[in-house]
Amino acid sequence: MRQNLRLIKSLETADFGLNEAEASGDGLFFNKKDSDSETYRILGSIGSFGFTTAGAIAGGYFLGSYLDNKFNTPPWFLLSLIILGIVASFIEFFKLIKKLSGENKQ
Repeated sequence: MRQNLRLIKSLETADFGLNEAEASGDGLFFNKKDSDSETYRILGSIGSFGFTTAGAIAGGYFLGSYLDNKFNTPPWFLLSLIILGIVASFIEFFKLIKKLSGENKQ
């Protein structure tokens, strides 16, 4: 127990060669206030991608099933629209990656 307290005390008082701004956390990596809103925005973009993908594939499934039943052509509309939904979600994925990588360069 005493050894743990000594270790904690020595870490608290240790000088790691940081100046005052770096030691306080300002400028060490980035400003916390700005990074929080940016992080939430990026997480929101990535999270919405999952719903977009699921919606495109589910929409292709339901619309394809309906059209196949209406025109008596199973499984052609179903397969075509599911594949179209998958392709559309990949296109949306690449747009998202391009947008996020472009913002990181700035």
